[in-house]
Amino acid sequence: MKNKLIYNPTYDHLSDVEIKILAELGDAIRSYVRKTPQVNNINYKTRDVHATTYGALKGKILFDNQIINEGLFPQEELDVLLRISNSHLKLVNGFHLPAFGLALKILKGNETWANYPLVNFPLFPFTNVKHFLKVFIHINGLYSQKGLKKLNHLLGLNYHLIASLPAMMYKDLFKHGFILFKNRNKFIMHFDYHSIGVYRWGNHLIKIKLKPISEVGEYSSIEEFMKVNKAYHVDLYIQFAYNEKKQPINRLNKEWTNSPFIKVGKIICDELLDPLSADVEALSFNPFESKENLRPVGRIQKLRDYAYQSSLKARQS
Repeated sequence: MKNKLIYNPTYDHLSDVEIKILAELGDAIRSYVRKTPQVNNINYKTRDVHATTYGALKGKILFDNQIINEGLFPQEELDVLLRISNSHLKLVNGFHLPAFGLALKILKGNETWANYPLVNFPLFPFTNVKHFLKVFIHINGLYSQKGLKKLNHLLGLNYHLIASLPAMMYKDLFKHGFILFKNRNKFIMHFDYHSIGVYRWGNHLIKIKLKPISEVGEYSSIEEFMKVNKAYHVDLYIQFAYNEKKQPINRLNKEWTNSPFIKVGKIICDELLDPLSADVEALSFNPFESKENLRPVGRIQKLRDYAYQSSLKARQS
């Protein structure tokens, strides 16, 4: 049996320069979120990313592989909340782009056990922390600034995107980009959803995938889907890391190989929530609010904690 990689805090290390730029990102996020009522012509503040909620569901997760689960969850059946959204800073009408997010919250009563923000694309096109931070800063600035400041953000965005081109030209990204394009007209609940990066699974390291149990029919809305199907059924799979060359922790543009997906549970959501309700809008899916041995791992992942906190604080202020 192959030995699994063991979590090491060095996977998460950021340099002093990167930490300084991360603080700049926090300022940019807070500035944008504070302006979202004017940007979107609404009377409340939205999230920094995935602003549009298409649906929110409630149900159960049933773990069916306790050996693989390693006792990480307190019981075989726990509550779950799902938030299905669009990957876009502004509110959009309809299914704007085939770039969707599914945020999964696993709870025991009112206690959050794990948050998993997932997307319908298994890879991430940035490997350089500095360039990714600067791209995110300039995108927020484009939406929140005007005049010369907006032009400066446009120029800065182009510079750091060009600097990131080598990582974006990797073959695995082209492969999955083609698959996404081919499936661009699939209904939002028929996609597989993936963790953007790596997570702890106790002392080990994993990637996560949700896969719908069936893909039958097309629907105009999540409400119609739930009315016809009565429930949303997806299987939860994980991949373990055994070898950093084949399953890299900090190179998110490369597909993991030689590591099979292992089914560990099933999610059944049979309750449709109001996606615009104050309770749903107030939900936080920060993966760093998970139990410590289920949290994200890696340099790019490390940035998300600060970004989530900045966005949430600005929404609540």
